[in-house]
Amino acid sequence: MGKNRIELFEDSLMRAFGRRLTEINHKQKNSEHSDSVGFVANGECLFTIESKKNGSKEPGDEIKAALNGDFEYFAEKAVNNWINSPSHNRILLSPSVSASTVTTVLTIELSPSKSYFRSKLNASYHCLYEGIQTSSRYDISKLIISNKKKKKKK
Repeated sequence: MGKNRIELFEDSLMRAFGRRLTEINHKQKNSEHSDSVGFVANGECLFTIESKKNGSKEPGDEIKAALNGDFEYFAEKAVNNWINSPSHNRILLSPSVSASTVTTVLTIELSPSKSYFRSKLNASYHCLYEGIQTSSRYDISKLIISNKKKKKKK
């Protein structure tokens, strides 16, 4: 994608925030952006995909793959939709992103006796821009400095 690799995937406050939002959206019919973007994250991308297969004794290929631990189909769908959306693509490719996190929730319902199969994935991407504090004063540069000091001690 022509962007430097992000070495730090934030795993505390922003990740917990993303996880809660993803779980809430997974329970709802329609996903909603958080009204708290800017509190612990500067950027947000959401994605939902749902598939149902009625009248069949076999689940779809994406469900079979997921049941075998292969989530490539779902990951590709989320990332490709974000890349193909100009507003989301701008967030993903911003040179100012210094840390990011992705959270997902995937459920699969299997009912071969009723010839019913369903999958639903919700994914959330949150990021922090270097040098831009959030309204909670959550500044990733402090986390980066802390991690660099820990690496030097090793």
